[in-house]
Amino acid sequence: MTKSAADGYTLLSADNGQLAITPYLFKTLPYDTLRDLMPISIVCITPLIFVSSAKSQIKSIKDLVREAKANPGKVYFGRAGRRPDRTTDPLPLPWETN
Repeated sequence: MTKSAADGYTLLSADNGQLAITPYLFKTLPYDTLRDLMPISIVCITPLIFVSSAKSQIKSIKDLVREAKANPGKVYFGRAGRRPDRTTDPLPLPWETN
């Protein structure tokens, strides 16, 4: 996206979480969200929630982080979206990336 010609024909559709959080998850990125991208419109507002099984001991984000730290690579999350071949992955936490 950031290497595309500035011709007005290439647009990126991303949620603010992807743009706001990604720079904190990776030490280096091939772009700077504040310098290289310009927001032009809010298309929709969609809440994002975390859920766990009612049988789980995880009842809060604090519980989730505690569990993930205690069991690296063993806490998984499910998602919809970019990679239909992989809908569950180990929970990536900032202290485990790059």
